[in-house]
Amino acid sequence: MQGVTLIVVHLIADFPLQPDRMATQKFESRYVRGIHCSIHVLLLFAVSSIFFGIDIGAAFSFTVGILHFAIDSRRWVEVDADGWQGKPIAMDQVLHVASIVAVYWLFVSIGAIDV
Repeated sequence: MQGVTLIVVHLIADFPLQPDRMATQKFESRYVRGIHCSIHVLLLFAVSSIFFGIDIGAAFSFTVGILHFAIDSRRWVEVDADGWQGKPIAMDQVLHVASIVAVYWLFVSIGAIDV
């Protein structure tokens, strides 16, 4: 249940809490990308600290935030000949969810999080 909740938190921060202007400007502006990632970190911290405690929640949120910043630094795929506009968004979300799962697994494997 924790993992699903953390992914839902990500989706909330990436869609309703991210204005269209921020979604387009975050690729060119580290400042805008930083604000976007800060929203993720704060929201994720609020939830993960309930699950894992403040210290582990802070470390978990910060780690995911760094990865989020790196993932959002560029478009990983472009719209190709098929014209599907959702392809870059879908790849972005796959990378974000994979990073959350990887960090969660890492924290479980080192004993920081109990499942």
